[in-house]
Amino acid sequence: MSEFKANVENDKKQEILTSFSEHLTDEMLKSFKEKMNDYSVADFKKEVCTAAWDNNPTVFSKQEGGDIYPKLDMFEKANLTPVERLLENHKRGGNK
Repeated sequence: MSEFKANVENDKKQEILTSFSEHLTDEMLKSFKEKMNDYSVADFKKEVCTAAWDNNPTVFSKQEGGDIYPKLDMFEKANLTPVERLLENHKRGGNK
């Protein structure tokens, strides 16, 4: 039973490494793979995330394609009050 649990945890740790691999150097990846068994899954994720951020501070920045505010189409804008249109325009950076 403990072997099964260890395999499941190692699979989760490997998924974490894979998801952050583009933000880590080869040396960092090698080091984490060697020390994988020394950490719980939660601690391993914290260590990998911290190392990824130290290596590339933009790793947790907004990704392309995502917009903080949902865009309104032409029909939805027509139904807004003047104050709502002003606020919507302000969210997008004003009259630039």
